[in-house]
Amino acid sequence: MLFNCPESMATMKVLDENLTPAPKPNVNFSALSAQPTPEEFFVLSRIDGAMTVAQLCTVSGLGRDKTISAVEKLLLVGLIELPGNEPVAAPSTGGERGKAKAEPGSKIVEPNYGFLPIGLDAYPYDPSLLAQQVELEDDVKREILCLYGQLPTLNYYQLLGVASSATRKELRAGYFALTKRFHPDLFFRRLLGDYETMIEKVFQRTVKAYETLSHPKKRAGYDESLAHGRKSHSTPVPSTAGQVDDINSPERKRDMAFSVLVRRGETRAAEGDISGAAEEFRNALRIKRDLELALRVSRLLTSKALPDEALVFARAALKIDDDSIDALIILGEIYELKNSFDEALQHFERALSLNPGRADIAQRVERLRA
Repeated sequence: MLFNCPESMATMKVLDENLTPAPKPNVNFSALSAQPTPEEFFVLSRIDGAMTVAQLCTVSGLGRDKTISAVEKLLLVGLIELPGNEPVAAPSTGGERGKAKAEPGSKIVEPNYGFLPIGLDAYPYDPSLLAQQVELEDDVKREILCLYGQLPTLNYYQLLGVASSATRKELRAGYFALTKRFHPDLFFRRLLGDYETMIEKVFQRTVKAYETLSHPKKRAGYDESLAHGRKSHSTPVPSTAGQVDDINSPERKRDMAFSVLVRRGETRAAEGDISGAAEEFRNALRIKRDLELALRVSRLLTSKALPDEALVFARAALKIDDDSIDALIILGEIYELKNSFDEALQHFERALSLNPGRADIAQRVERLRA
């Protein structure tokens, strides 16, 4: 999770990358309803009021999608300004407070459920779950139950609400439409009952779907698996409508322990205890191999000028996914900090071979070869 969003926040349209974000002056950080993560603070440190969003994506080292996501979160929490970006209505997560009206001329991005095998109107809802007393509107309950119940049979394209020929822009729009509606932080401090687990699973699968389809090599492999009729998901999800994971199952206990350790690490990092935070994150990765966490911690440690410690987590990320462009880039940056330029060039060249269209990586390679 990035951070806990206040209930009154409005979601945004897809950012215009030609706009120029600027830090808000005189912000009282202690008065914020929620603190950004170390990764978002890192992005904030690069925002100077002169670079566009597109330029920021190039220099941040986090990758385009993660940088834009961080910019959006910083804008939502009130730490930056983005002239020209108009907010749109927030998702209805419960009560009138979640139904902000869109500004005239703005466009509300809604999830596309047209690709679901069973639509919202036809899905066989579990009456006991619909009757559960939680802080959710009935229509939101139905969306969650419908998506969660069909996760075992949905392919990634169906989940994101796009055709199999979707462009990267269309994939990203589908991803943001879902995550801005079902990000767990939008339901912070709500009484959710069994819906909490379902929201988390839908969100996790949405992230996995986008990560797979936005990576050319992974998408090709995934498309091949669909063509051969193999299972499209590696994580089992209950197929019975309304059925939720057993909280006492080993998988659930492991996930809970992982989440606790990650939260401890984030708390320590926010308090400035980077060494303690790294130890918590290291323990979390021993429980669960998580690429995003390994990358995030390596970036945090790099930003704190701790290249040796960052190297451990970056290498762990590459072990989890040996084709991770983000892991290769951060490794290249770390080796540059350590003045190991041959090692840096090797990792940047490999990243470029995986995505020859990345101009930012090509520039790094050209600079190191000079």
